Amino acid sequence: QYFKYKTDKVWDKNEKLDVVFGSTGHPVGILQFMEEVDRKLLEKRFEAGSEDEDDSSSSDSEDEMEISVGAVKCSTSIPDEDRSTHFLAVRVTDPEVIANLLTVQKNI
Repeated sequence: QYFKYKTDKVWDKNEKLDVVFGSTGHPVGILQFMEEVDRKLLEKRFEAGSEDEDDSSSSDSEDEMEISVGAVKCSTSIPDEDRSTHFLAVRVTDPEVIANLLTVQKNI
């Protein structure tokens, strides 16, 4: 059980890591931690971009993800650290909202 900010864990139950709230005495606060992760990722992308320029035989598809749905293939180049990692669920009990959601669901 853990939570990550992009590529790095910020909370881990088993490791007793808590950068989010600082309850385990982590020396770096969450905002500074997030800035460091962002800086590292930018440096990594910059280095990867420099390597691609030097190597004309390299493929642009290294960072791409291929998705197969039946016989249809889609490709995207969203880096792992920018992909969604969480889902939010909200219980809806209002009958009017439920009816409208069902209408939307039927049309997509």
